[in-house]
Order: sequence, then C-alpha cells, then structure tokens
Amino acid sequence: MAARKKTTTETTEVTAPAARLTVTCLRPGGIRRAGRRWDEGETHLAPADLTPLDRARLEADPFFRVTEAPAPAASEG
Repeated sequence: MAARKKTTTETTEVTAPAARLTVTCLRPGGIRRAGRRWDEGETHLAPADLTPLDRARLEADPFFRVTEAPAPAASEG
C-alpha cells in the first residue's frame, strides 16, 4: 500500500491598516491627563490605546485636540 503524502495548507491572515488617532497637547510644557504624560505637540496612537472615557475627557479638555485619521486604503495588485 502506498504511503499517503501529507500536505499542509498555509494561510496568511491579511489585516487592514488600522485608523490612527492624533492627540495634540496645546499646553506649553505638556500636561498629565488620562493617566499619562502628554508633551506639547502631537502624539500618534491607535484608537484602542485610549478607553472611550479617556478619549471623551481629552476631547472635552480645551488643552487638547483629538483627531482620527481613517485607515489608509489597502493597495490592490
């Protein structure tokens, strides 16, 4: 009887690039909010890096500007 050849199928999970948040601290010298230190200027992070409550607090704070950039379109080809 012939031996049966084993084959494996390799799958690669393709994930789309995630959206990014830009948190801009407008206070000279920086400030502490939402459990972290924010230096003056922009900080880029993933939306999951902030809890919904922390994000709402930053958005309500006049020393911060929070913007979300959409995920870049996946290139085809």
